Amino acid sequence: MILFVDPKGTEHTDAYRKIDGYSRIFEIEKNGQKVCKDFLYNGLTINVKLLLKTAHGDTSEVPERYQNYWFGEIDDLKKILDTYLKDNETHSAPSAPEKHHNLSDSGKSLKSAEAQPLKNR
Repeated sequence: MILFVDPKGTEHTDAYRKIDGYSRIFEIEKNGQKVCKDFLYNGLTINVKLLLKTAHGDTSEVPERYQNYWFGEIDDLKKILDTYLKDNETHSAPSAPEKHHNLSDSGKSLKSAEAQPLKNR
């Protein structure tokens, strides 16, 4: 799992745009809920998760559709991670092709992609 934690105040609307962009790239809808896509690389299943930390520990101002991306206190982060890891400890690669993204299909390894400057990608 790759985890992005971003400290934000809930009053910043750019945080919601960040969540929407993350969701379009790294999530799929499953049983009416958004879940992390699985990406396979060298036999590993990789998920990317985004969490935002409120500035004052209060998530009550966060719109309901964004509640799953926010936490108020560090103890909340631990609970979120424990639940995520427990739910994914027996995780296997999904069988449906649209839920499975092989990062090595492009013919380049991640190392070669990382070595290239952004403007040349």
